[in-house]
Amino acid sequence: MTYTQKGLVPLKLLSKLNIQQLLPKSSRSSVRLLVDDAPINTYSDKSVDIILSPRFYWVKIESLPVKFTHQAKAYAESIFEGAIPDGAYSYAVRKVGDKFCFFAYDDAQILAQLAELGLNQSMIGNVYFAQTELANLDNPIILNDSQALITHEDLVIKVPRAITQDAVAFERIQSNLPSSNFRINLHKINQWIEPKKLTTLFVLLALLILAF
Repeated sequence: MTYTQKGLVPLKLLSKLNIQQLLPKSSRSSVRLLVDDAPINTYSDKSVDIILSPRFYWVKIESLPVKFTHQAKAYAESIFEGAIPDGAYSYAVRKVGDKFCFFAYDDAQILAQLAELGLNQSMIGNVYFAQTELANLDNPIILNDSQALITHEDLVIKVPRAITQDAVAFERIQSNLPSSNFRINLHKINQWIEPKKLTTLFVLLALLILAF
């Protein structure tokens, strides 16, 4: 016998049930999609976990004289400075071995692009990077008729599908693909004011307070 929330259930009977039926709706697996530039078709009553292709973010892998991610994050803005277009970026850092993987992404821009593809913010569950979810796969992942994802020098990048071999569709592997614990939250606040402008605003406000 085994216990459930409703009492005792024979183990043989339990093995015949779909385990998803025994979980609260909020605990069940949500739809998971690899998102690039194709329109998204999903159901409005389900949350959607999304894996962002490299078109949505910038990434660098660097060695630093620090041990912890919170220490490394202090370097994030300077690491990307001059290497990416000006914008209102958020930054994330993940430690990989003895190096750090840095991400720069524009929340508001990503949300706008997802909305254009058919995915509104209210429908979004967890958000992941292809860099963290697909870097260890053996086969290239098909994005569309002309492009695929591969891992090159530890980075997940987009390449012409014609140069890949044994590429597989994401749908074929996603059910067996474990999710990492590295995910981000997308906020609209970045579309209102850029971090550098926010710093300038605080400085001006401080000067006004001192003046009065």
